[in-house]
Amino acid sequence: MLRHALSIALSAAAVLLLAACGQEAAPPAAPRPALVVQPQPAEAAADSYPGEVRARFEPELAFRIG
Repeated sequence: MLRHALSIALSAAAVLLLAACGQEAAPPAAPRPALVVQPQPAEAAADSYPGEVRARFEPELAFRIG
């Protein structure tokens, strides 16, 4: 029983491997069109908030220049 199942499995594997060895070349893929967008100035997209932007960690380093 095991010998029969093994021979069927090996035969099926051989058929699948040999079927994959065809000489057919894949057709070249058609070029995909590109989406082109022209930049436009934004209208009222600028928001302003009161405050000051600072780093979370500020190392105290000094460098002598000159």
